[in-house]
Amino acid sequence: MRNLQVTFKNKTNPHLPFTVELEGSLHEMNAINFKNDLLNIITEISSDCIVNISSLAAIDVTGLNALIMAHRGMEKAGRKLQIVSSPINPVDHFLRLSKFDKHLNVLRAS
Repeated sequence: MRNLQVTFKNKTNPHLPFTVELEGSLHEMNAINFKNDLLNIITEISSDCIVNISSLAAIDVTGLNALIMAHRGMEKAGRKLQIVSSPINPVDHFLRLSKFDKHLNVLRAS
């Protein structure tokens, strides 16, 4: 499995959504650290958040939990978290199979 690469964008500009781009694999070895980092940042920002998983090659239940916790954290703060995915991505397939795409705000980009 490839390591997770995370890029944070627009963290300080309240007029633009905070953006997180994920590449590689979000799994038990790195998902907890990612979740903690993202939840800490969410408490600091005042804008909505976009998590782009289009380049994510793999995810497991721990990685899915990280996305769900971020989604809940944003909802509690009165903001929106949107997940950008690709319908041809295996991670998107996992979201559909698990039916979590019904609970998360998933936008499928081509």
